[in-house]
Amino acid sequence: MPEHTTSSAFRTVAALTDGHLDPLQTGWLLDTQHRHGSWGGAIPFAPDRCLNTLAAVVALTEADRADPDDGPDVLPATHAGVAYLWNALSGVREDDPRRPPHFATHLSILLHRARELNLPLPYPNLADLVATHCEKPLAPNDSSLCLGTVEELETLWTALTLARSEVPGELLRQSVAALGVPSGDGLANTSAGAGGGAEADRLAILLALRGYCGLPVDQDLIGLLTSSDVDPIHLIGALATDPGRHSAALADVLGQLRDHRSESAYWQHRWHLSPYHATWLALAAADGLDDGVRGDAVDWLMSTQRADGSWGVGGGTVEETAYAVSSLLAMAPGSLVMRQAVAMGMDHLEAWRNEPWPELWVGAVLFAPRRVVRAAVLGARYRYSRWLGEQGAEHSCEVLPAGQ
Repeated sequence: MPEHTTSSAFRTVAALTDGHLDPLQTGWLLDTQHRHGSWGGAIPFAPDRCLNTLAAVVALTEADRADPDDGPDVLPATHAGVAYLWNALSGVREDDPRRPPHFATHLSILLHRARELNLPLPYPNLADLVATHCEKPLAPNDSSLCLGTVEELETLWTALTLARSEVPGELLRQSVAALGVPSGDGLANTSAGAGGGAEADRLAILLALRGYCGLPVDQDLIGLLTSSDVDPIHLIGALATDPGRHSAALADVLGQLRDHRSESAYWQHRWHLSPYHATWLALAAADGLDDGVRGDAVDWLMSTQRADGSWGVGGGTVEETAYAVSSLLAMAPGSLVMRQAVAMGMDHLEAWRNEPWPELWVGAVLFAPRRVVRAAVLGARYRYSRWLGEQGAEHSCEVLPAGQ
């Protein structure tokens, strides 16, 4: 597996070249099973746990059936995984915006393989789940899982993270230029349900980055984006490359952004489990365009900080703390209590060394792109250093261009 992203049962099974686990892979799966029988990210998320668990149970069973006399006893693990799946499926919600792309397709593929193995799974419930979430027709003999585009998108998100932290565009220009000139062809050929949202978001991010870095931007593509399934957070960045030309659309999308707040305080989007990530992106995108977007974000951020200075949905994490600190800095903390919250958050980041990387990003399953997380921490440090300089304080900082 690539060292810069976290491994998972699903990705391990999808990457098999000969169809069967080797002893090291079997041992790794057995070692990474959770206490209650599931596989998946550290933070429980039903679609992630279901796909990872079903993939692990199928692969372990196939390996055991292929050579039952060789290797460790996998039956206790597979039985526990099957028992988990009987109870976990109800947690997959059709209306969850964070549902992984092609979730039902991957589930259907694994379900077909499980039926061939006669695994005692709740097939009627699984079939209903596939029908409810299905994005595209699936051939009955299709057994290939898709790893997705985690590696391809990591440079894009790393550059966006640093750009939204106000790292100078000239430091990012080379990495952004290497991503290529966007054409928008994927939007014309892909429906929203089958991943069009992913293509639209990618295009909007790339256009916004090119504008930020002083690279040519095809403004005609912006019109194509406004009629697609693009996240308003990313569409704002694209429209802002020529705010005069797109003033009406920009005002409309800023209104959408205000409407999409939860409790008038924070946002959630489809590529990340944590509202701290979407909230930071929204505040950074709207900075200087519409201060009304902020709403009750300050109160929400202040009220959810933990005693050790961190933030997080499943316990404090370095990644989410970086987003929360950057969010407060984007709102120019003026009060003493906001300054103290920022300082505590930075203390938490500075004390961090090599703590685990919780899987918070939504791909085929949850994953943690290490370069993006590192960029979030460096971006928070950079922005904090600039803020200290504006206050007349002594400071130092380290900035690395995207891709390093």
